Amino acid sequence: MSQIPSAPTWRDWYVFGIRWLIIGGFVLLLMMARNITSLPTDLNNALLVAAAANCLLAVTLLLPFKTASTAVTLITDWLILGALAWVSTEFPMLVTGIATIMILVSLLQANATYSLFQALGSLILAAAGLLNVGTPIDVTDYVFGPARLPLLEIALVGAVVVISAYLLERMIWQQKRTFKALEAARSAQIVDIHERTRAIYEMTTTFRETLSFERILNAALDAGQLGLSGHTRRALVAGVLLFQADDPGLCVVAARRMTRGDMNVIAPGKGGLIGEALTEGVPIIGG
Repeated sequence: MSQIPSAPTWRDWYVFGIRWLIIGGFVLLLMMARNITSLPTDLNNALLVAAAANCLLAVTLLLPFKTASTAVTLITDWLILGALAWVSTEFPMLVTGIATIMILVSLLQANATYSLFQALGSLILAAAGLLNVGTPIDVTDYVFGPARLPLLEIALVGAVVVISAYLLERMIWQQKRTFKALEAARSAQIVDIHERTRAIYEMTTTFRETLSFERILNAALDAGQLGLSGHTRRALVAGVLLFQADDPGLCVVAARRMTRGDMNVIAPGKGGLIGEALTEGVPIIGG
């Protein structure tokens, strides 16, 4: 079973919770800006729309519609921003602030496409709010009017967030790729350990239960090939060398993939890897 973590479920609930802070804080700031102590009708309606949009996200997370949570989050973000921008057209700083915050929160998705749509939607809604929706709009107000600087600021924040989201998305993708590689390596190591354990058990059983010299040699060849597996990509040649009474060195008594000439070679065993292995009494792995 894969142990690679997916997108955390708490992320969407964090967005749900942080929205209440954004909505509540914005309403308080707007009341302070208007110098009022009670909710007027327009602000009350905007608050209801924003609260309903946020509750819609919670319903999506609670019901089996979690696959649609990303789209619902984006749409409800726009609803909240549009409702709050609608009632604060006389305060460009507040509109700019709420649009900027909504764009920044989109970084939690770690998705450049999502952040791009969020930035574009927020820019359009902020522009509509700043230019008083419902009144005749002069296009020159976008370029020369008082809405120019706030909109440029929102566009700048949006560009920074989109680039940051792209880099974050790439970083997460690379981490997942690394996790998969580590998981594959770990699985290969476990399989290799199982193979080595099985080979050792079979060799021990063969040595204990049989008097067949040929079977013992085959078990030794299997163990040698298994011990070198993974250390090289080259084709392996296995051989069993023993001292014989009439020969001055080690003779090949069993082999795999050796040439006939190599089979007839007598190794003195006084130097090289063979000599080192005989002297040290431990496995020697050389290049």
